[in-house]
Amino acid sequence: MINVNDLIQQAFQRVGICGDGEVPTPTQAMAGVADLQSLITELNTEDYLLENYVTFDAYVSKKIKFAVKPEHWYEADNEEQIDNKIQNGQTEVGDVYKIKDKNEFYTIRWNPNAQVMQKDTNPNFNAYMTEYWPTFFVDAVPDRCIGVARKVGNTYKQLIPADKMMIDSQTKGHLAELYTIETEWAEVEHLHDPEDPNYKPTPVEYFVIEFDSNVSSQFRITVLKGIKIYNAEDTLKISSKYQSMIEDGLCVKLCQRYKYLEMKEDFEKDFDSAKTMISRINSSNRPMLYENYGYNDYNRSYWDLASGRMWG
Repeated sequence: MINVNDLIQQAFQRVGICGDGEVPTPTQAMAGVADLQSLITELNTEDYLLENYVTFDAYVSKKIKFAVKPEHWYEADNEEQIDNKIQNGQTEVGDVYKIKDKNEFYTIRWNPNAQVMQKDTNPNFNAYMTEYWPTFFVDAVPDRCIGVARKVGNTYKQLIPADKMMIDSQTKGHLAELYTIETEWAEVEHLHDPEDPNYKPTPVEYFVIEFDSNVSSQFRITVLKGIKIYNAEDTLKISSKYQSMIEDGLCVKLCQRYKYLEMKEDFEKDFDSAKTMISRINSSNRPMLYENYGYNDYNRSYWDLASGRMWG
């Protein structure tokens, strides 16, 4: 793991913005965090941070949604747990609770007649929140999807990426063969007093994987997760083998920000060299196989039918 504060301090000293033994000012540290976040995002999307892949398994039919959990969204084991939180003063107006393993949702509202907090729900709200509650909560929205596979028998069949129009043109009564990726923003509503001047819907960004099927199946999804940096005290949960590359890249960005342009070219050379080295390591760890390797297992369709997931 890499400490953000140490990384930023080292980069400021290498560029010459801070002398040896000196530390960046709070304003400089904030700028360093912003540049580091930008750099991490670029390296992530360019596929240099190999270990940032993560795999999820889900039994769904139409879509899989990823999102960062909003501040006032929670999960509870049962209704009694929500009631206890209300009685103990642990809730706020506008909190939304989902009962685990059920599509039951409650909003915390203020009852002006009884002068108490209470939970509220109705069938329409349950159906609405079922649509907007993500399949998986993540620390940061994934940068991209590496691959999607559907379970067939005791193996997984890789699905084919397609565009949204191709997905919409399918009849969807068959097992999934295609998927598409979309990033969506939604203003999610919750139960409230129409005259409440403080009411605001919750903005949520979704990373959505949609299938060309309405048939429920077991899917395995591999995504390149985003890396979120909040402040200089954070720790990057990635291997220290990337530290030299990240530090060189941060030096380049600091040269741009503080107009140390005469030194930028040298840092760019170091940065390119570090990226080349990491690229070689990543390539050796990800050997290329033929696309249809392992797809001709004649047992898979039989086991799929035998397990109740249909033929194919």
